This record gives sequence, structure tokens and C-alpha cells, in this order.
Amino acid sequence: MEKELLMHSPAVSGYPIHANLNSILPNHPSYKEWLFTNHMQLRLDWYETNIFHLDFYQPLMREYHPLLSIHSIQKEMLRLLKMDICDFFVESINNGSYIYVLIDKKYIPAYKTDESSPHDLFIYGYDAKTREFKVADFFPEPFAVYKKTTATFHQIKQAVQENINYKEDTWDNIFGIQLISINKWKSYTFNLVYFKNSIEDYRNSTNSAKRYEIIEGIPAEEQCLHGSLHPVFGISIYNRLIEIAGLNFPDLSFQFLRAMHMLYEHKVLMTKRIRYLRDLGLLEGKLFEEYFKDVEQKAHVIRNYILKHIITQGTAFNKTKLVSMIDELSYTEYNYLGKLSDILN
Repeated sequence: MEKELLMHSPAVSGYPIHANLNSILPNHPSYKEWLFTNHMQLRLDWYETNIFHLDFYQPLMREYHPLLSIHSIQKEMLRLLKMDICDFFVESINNGSYIYVLIDKKYIPAYKTDESSPHDLFIYGYDAKTREFKVADFFPEPFAVYKKTTATFHQIKQAVQENINYKEDTWDNIFGIQLISINKWKSYTFNLVYFKNSIEDYRNSTNSAKRYEIIEGIPAEEQCLHGSLHPVFGISIYNRLIEIAGLNFPDLSFQFLRAMHMLYEHKVLMTKRIRYLRDLGLLEGKLFEEYFKDVEQKAHVIRNYILKHIITQGTAFNKTKLVSMIDELSYTEYNYLGKLSDILN
């Protein structure tokens, strides 16, 4: 028997959580309404000199989603029930559930690593004849690219079960193995008021997470799950990126590339959102599309500049030029968002 659940090319793919969920969400009739209401706010967590993370701000995304059913079961529970992990995954897929699970990368050949490293893997199908699961994630080519591949039942079993201290496994205790499916009983409507507030939060660098602290329930000290103690939101992210660019940049270039790719995806989505707002009759003409296409292009140039720096090993890198480009992007976007906010009001 073989079964493969439907996967689309994701509209947002900077990190696994976005790529995976946005691969299945187009199956829901309210997907566009949810997509364009959200994804305005950005968050940057800077943990220490050489470790930082820039991402869309999506509160509670791993535990709750307005268009999905997300159920969790701990690996420890399956062990106590003496249930074969592969049988459990097969039956979950048969029931229409995608599987999100923390694994050890060294057991999955597509990661091309012998080092033990925890990472979340998405499973969307299986082939009982070849005894393989169909999996998706960012796999090296040599740069990480989101793609589909396979892993054998044996490899998945090893990757899920090896070297687990169940009592101290923070991920398993909080998220467990997640079974995710489209919930077509739920619906979503584009929320203009929420979106306008999100624009202002972004322009004013408002700490949006403060609104959700009371229900998130993850201690701030658990930074691997919670984020840094002092995150930066919205337009102030650019100042922090400029600060980071002034550090030992060669050691930060890959992280910086990923951050700039997330910024670029943020701008691409904004251009699509402008077209969506025009289709709703909230905007007229193509002026705002031209505005935000300009922002998108500026972000694209910066991302490619960092990529060129990595490929050429810094032979043509100019830190002053990078800072100037980031500063110009920030100024341009801030002004265009102000114009958009004014016309939507």
C-alpha cells in the first residue's frame, strides 16, 4: 500500500515550520484570508555574538492554528504502549494526518551528516512495498533547499527513538509528535482591522509578544523554545542587523543570508498582499504594487549581495555598502507602509 498526502509549493519557506505548514494549507479554502491577514510582524532574537534568528512573528504556531487540527502525543507514551513507531505513522497518514516529529539528523541520509543533531522532520506519505516514508525538509545541495525525499522505515525508527532521555526531552514534553490535518470545519476571514494594527506594530517596533505572554506558557528561560529574553520587533530589526553586520561578519554570513532571505520573503508576500487588497477593492491602481515591488527588489539585492560574498569568500565584500543598503531598505519600507496605513484608514 502507498499513500501520499497533498503538498504544494510553499508561499513562505524560510524555516521548516513555515515551509511545512504552507505546503499543506493551500488545501484549505480560507488559506489566502489567513495568509494575508498575518505575516506582517517580524521578530529578531539575538542570543549571543554569533547566534541570531529572524523570523515572522507567529504566536502559538506550533500548538494552535486557526485552519488546522493539531494533536500531540509524546514519544514516551508510544514507548509505554509498546507501539511500533512506524505502524503509528502509517496509520496516522492513512487517517489524513501529516506528521511533525523531532529526529536525529545523522540517521537520515538526505541530511548528509554523521553528527548527532536534533531537528524537526515533516512526514507526508509512505510506500509499504519499499518500506519508505516520504519526508520534506531543508536538505543540503550544498545550500539548504526545501525539498521532498524518502527515508526508510528503519532510518525513521532510529532517528525518532535513538538516544532519548524521555524525562529531560524538553521538545517531547512540550510538543511531542504532532499530527496535523486540514480542518475544513474552520474558516477565516481577512481581518482589515487586525492587519492595520499589525502595520502600526511593525512601524513602531512594538513588542507584539507581550500580548500573548499570558497564554503561551513557555518559561522565558527555555530560550530554545521561547526565544531570546529581549527580542526586537518590526522596523527596529534593521538597526539590529546593521549592528550585527559590524561584527565579525565572515563568521555570521550564513546566518545573515538566512535572515536576509526571510526579509526577502516578507517583502515578496507584501507585494502579493497588495494585489490581494486591490482584488478586495481596498486599493485602486498599481501605485502601491510599484511601491512594494521596489521594497522587494531592494531586499532581493541585499540577499544576493550576501550570497555573492559567500560564494566569492568575501573578495568583493564592502561592509559600508551593506549597511547603506539595509538603511535604505528600512527608510523606504517605513515610508511606504505609512502611505499604505493612511489610505487604508
